[in-house]
Amino acid sequence: MHWADFAAQRLAERGNDHVIATGITPSGHIHVGNMREALTGDMLRRACSDAGLNAELIYIADNADPLRKVYSFLDDSYSQYIGHPLANIPAPDEKGRPEGDISYAQYHLEPFLAALDETGVKVRVVDNHQAYLEGRYAEYAKKVCDSKEILREIMERVSGREFPDDWFPYNPIDSQGSMDGVKITSYEWPYLNWVDSHGVEGRSDLRIGDGKLPWRIEWPAKWGWNEVTCEPFGKDHSAAGGSFDTGKEICRIFGNEAPMSLPYEWISLKGKGAMSSSTGVVLTARELLDIVPPSIMRFLIAKNKPKKAIEFDTGEGLIDLADEFERGQKSLGDIDTGGMNKRQRVAFETQLGAIRLSQINENTDPAYSMGGVSFRHLSMLAQIKNDDAAVWESLSRTHGIDPSSPNPVLTDRLRRMRNWISGEQFPVSARISLRSDVGPRWAEGLAPGTGTFLNQLFENSGRIDFNEAGISAWVREAITSSAIDHKSAYSILYRLFLGADDGPRLASLLSALDPTEVFSILEKAIEMLD
Repeated sequence: MHWADFAAQRLAERGNDHVIATGITPSGHIHVGNMREALTGDMLRRACSDAGLNAELIYIADNADPLRKVYSFLDDSYSQYIGHPLANIPAPDEKGRPEGDISYAQYHLEPFLAALDETGVKVRVVDNHQAYLEGRYAEYAKKVCDSKEILREIMERVSGREFPDDWFPYNPIDSQGSMDGVKITSYEWPYLNWVDSHGVEGRSDLRIGDGKLPWRIEWPAKWGWNEVTCEPFGKDHSAAGGSFDTGKEICRIFGNEAPMSLPYEWISLKGKGAMSSSTGVVLTARELLDIVPPSIMRFLIAKNKPKKAIEFDTGEGLIDLADEFERGQKSLGDIDTGGMNKRQRVAFETQLGAIRLSQINENTDPAYSMGGVSFRHLSMLAQIKNDDAAVWESLSRTHGIDPSSPNPVLTDRLRRMRNWISGEQFPVSARISLRSDVGPRWAEGLAPGTGTFLNQLFENSGRIDFNEAGISAWVREAITSSAIDHKSAYSILYRLFLGADDGPRLASLLSALDPTEVFSILEKAIEMLD
């Protein structure tokens, strides 16, 4: 059983109707690591639907949270906004200055929400700042302020932290718009009286969001008014004495039940560590989807259990991931499970679930939709063909693609592929450059018998089928006839066509070229050896 189906089975024990919550504070660039939470939630929602449950996914935009510090991508002038709700701060301009036309929160949320839509995530967005203004937190604010000492006991006992004598379970907004350094002087529902760090006295109305609840208290309040029954969250929240433990106990004050937890591990970038907006180790969701097909991004999350850490490799590992996804799509309809043992059947059903949950459009047939063109082959074509028309022409010869009307999935994938190849994420090891002519020193240091091998190829060139199978047979026959060893023969051809000792699968490479081009280079090489 796939992990999402298993989680849906657990949720079914709690009833038929479910709200699955995700969310984040939009304080910086929302990165691929954050995508794991949203995609985990969406896959669970889909699994619930498949199991006959009524489930909704919500995304709580924590835009009522304050700006904690001036991040590296911001101008120093943002220091004036530290402690201010993110919904009340202007977005940064291209130089990181607070001069944007939309809010700071919108600036970071909008591209992320667009990325979620592109990956097929169906989500209802909850504006948390607006929720405060509308009084959604009013009853919860009253309960915690009326139960201050009970709440303190829970927080200190569970978290192991000691709170100061003047601690109060609400953070009002001061005379300058900040929630930092405000001291509560008195409380009588629905008002808090306070004095701020500037010496200004004021009053906040808890019914209309003149501030916010501290995070550990706000979280169980969100569960309450949103009727959340399950929430995926990072492993840090599930640590002993962490925010989930305190939240479960605070629910007793609110009279609601804590949701089923679904902790997940971090996604790290290979060679760079865990992604974090504050440390600058970031690949944003938008940047990722500019280079990776969204179905493959979903597959990365679907194939790994939430508690398994993911090291995401945007280089060779991405090609391997795409290969695995494509193999899974192509083989699903061809496997007979009757002869499988239990371990094999579990592995197959898990893969089947991962492929099912990787589809962008829910409940669509996960049949292979690329016309047999692999991610690996397309990455090669995108490098050796400068324009798209040449790519389609090559695929018309090798894969039967109609060059005048290519598959929309292929068209979209080629667009992302070109972005990937031209960007810094593309691996040097996968980069190839096709030779346009034969260099004068191309054969230096090659094995004895090179000339005989090439002559055999040229003599047989008029009777081969110029496809991958035909080219492979053509090369094997020349190797046998010239008595050259296999490794040397392939090294000769890679040196001739790429100027390197190895490269992509040779038959795939040559079949992508025009036959006259291949034979012309071969003939020139033979002439230089004579």
